[in-house]
Amino acid sequence: MRTYEGEVLDLHNNEFFVDVEESLERGKISHTIHAQEASSFSTEQDAHNAISKLSSVDKTKHGIKLHSFKVEAIEYEYANFHGYSDATPFEIVRVISDKTIEIREMDAEKGEWKPEWISGGFAGHCVNQDKQVWNIKSNEANPVIRARLNKNGAWKSSYGKHHLSNSAIKFHDYNF
Repeated sequence: MRTYEGEVLDLHNNEFFVDVEESLERGKISHTIHAQEASSFSTEQDAHNAISKLSSVDKTKHGIKLHSFKVEAIEYEYANFHGYSDATPFEIVRVISDKTIEIREMDAEKGEWKPEWISGGFAGHCVNQDKQVWNIKSNEANPVIRARLNKNGAWKSSYGKHHLSNSAIKFHDYNF
């Protein structure tokens, strides 16, 4: 979404990935734009359908805000599993359809990082867990499983919920 104030181009030329939320207010359906860095649509047609429902002009107390929209393809390589606060890397092996992908868990070995502990919690508190380093590698010996896109827009497999990403993510929450 490119936003312009009046007829003058916004000097920041901000571009955002947008998500469109449909809501019912006083018996009328309205569409709200949410600018979020990682939001996306599962198909190009879904994105065009969402755009067709949006207004290109918003009247504000400071004047008129003009919006222009474009569809941009994002090709994800990973479908990281998020189980509570931990994350496990999975690579996308094959796209079956717009609602089904095949994924495989990746191997992750702890890199050059040592947890620092202080007193607290049940047994201690790791104060530097946000600095974790992992060496992540593909392993073709790991089984391939399927993940499907559900009605809520979440990718799910037999492991649980996955988030599509352009980077493989491994995180262990030492404080949970």
